[in-house]
Amino acid sequence: MARVPPDYYINMFQRKCFLFMWRTRYEQIVRKTLYLPFSSGGLMVPNIKLKCNSFYLLHISKLINNYQAPWTHFAKYWIGLSLRKYNESFASNVLPHSEYVPPFYSHCFEVFRSFLNSNPDVSFSSWSAKEFCFCLLDSSYRPKCYSSYPLVDFKNSFSKINANAVDSICRDVCFKLAHVNLLTNNLLYSKTCLKPESVFL
Repeated sequence: MARVPPDYYINMFQRKCFLFMWRTRYEQIVRKTLYLPFSSGGLMVPNIKLKCNSFYLLHISKLINNYQAPWTHFAKYWIGLSLRKYNESFASNVLPHSEYVPPFYSHCFEVFRSFLNSNPDVSFSSWSAKEFCFCLLDSSYRPKCYSSYPLVDFKNSFSKINANAVDSICRDVCFKLAHVNLLTNNLLYSKTCLKPESVFL
């Protein structure tokens, strides 16, 4: 029987991922920004918890939409009654049902129910795990630079930064510059209230 990975290990792997990126425990840009797609100012860094949830949702989605595989018979036995609202055939007395729901399927159903509460009008019958993951991301979140410089077209800027023709070092500098993370004289002046010419004296 499959098991749900403990939060301790999910958080540990996520920390290791960002430690590999920054080479230090100090994270220069907030994680919520880096989880976003390139076009929204992120780096598409995997959000491990959301990735796991997307696979749980895909598992339930396949079951509801009558995916043909041997494992579905076991899944219907464990959680069929809980999903009868979404597939009427699961309520059939011909199918055996268990009164006990294993922790894995209990967690899958909780993630599924939470997803439907947040997205009641979404049709996901043929979605992939990647599409579920994008939907789980906070679509209303915008990086800090959007509010700091509302007149700048950052969507166009980020698409240019991530063009294939851009050198990797140049891309890194431009990305930090767009996110107001590059230590320029102007940025240091705004943070320390010192005169620009005295910053590096």
